[in-house]
Amino acid sequence: MLRRHRAFEGALLGFLCGMALFLLGFNDLFRADISKDILILPGIACALVSLTRFRKIVRGIAVALISILFVVGYTPLASLLQQQNIRYDTLQKAPAIVVLSSYLRSDGTMNAAAQERALHSYSLLREGWSDRLILTNCAVDFGSQHPVILKQMQTLGLNYPADIVGPVRDTHDEAVAIAKLVKQKGWNQIILVTHPWHMQRAAALFEHEGLHVICSPCVEGEYDIHRLGTPGGRLHAFRNWLHETLGVAAARLKGWI
Repeated sequence: MLRRHRAFEGALLGFLCGMALFLLGFNDLFRADISKDILILPGIACALVSLTRFRKIVRGIAVALISILFVVGYTPLASLLQQQNIRYDTLQKAPAIVVLSSYLRSDGTMNAAAQERALHSYSLLREGWSDRLILTNCAVDFGSQHPVILKQMQTLGLNYPADIVGPVRDTHDEAVAIAKLVKQKGWNQIILVTHPWHMQRAAALFEHEGLHVICSPCVEGEYDIHRLGTPGGRLHAFRNWLHETLGVAAARLKGWI
């Protein structure tokens, strides 16, 4: 009976740890197949550990993760961290606007992030900052977004040319492929469109390839990036910050920035 009680307690604490890891974005530290089971695996692991003399460690980890969750959700920490990734430049005319890829849904429509980037690029075109787009052929599940963007432009009467490069799998691939095209064209700079929290890393990758980058972030539709007033917004911002911090660390290790 005691063993069952300990196993149940461990499983419950493990599920709480998994939830905290997920809400904080620490699942990005694990492989994709493990990340999908981030709520289940800690529960099983903690249930097993709780049957041993190390069960106090499970309690300590749970307390630590819940404490971190509270600090991120209810203090200005996420806002302070997020500001490190944001970069806005004064707009200048450029030969092309680069729209970084996001993901398509299984029905072939763009997710919210992809649509926000596309809409911002349309606005830049109509305002006269450039007269063409550079899009990437993203080699990920459900296909690339560039056919959807081209169709939207046709529907909206945006008769601007677009260059397609790729296939690419990540932002580094995009930077390499686009830099090759820009140098072939003899252009001197590009306007880069992505989300504010992604801009600092993206710009660094492009600048490492020898391009002059003008950063023009799109709107962040999930939360108010300049005023994180809710726990949900702060947690979302923290996840974005963590993802970018890990990305920068990986890029530096590989010599990409």
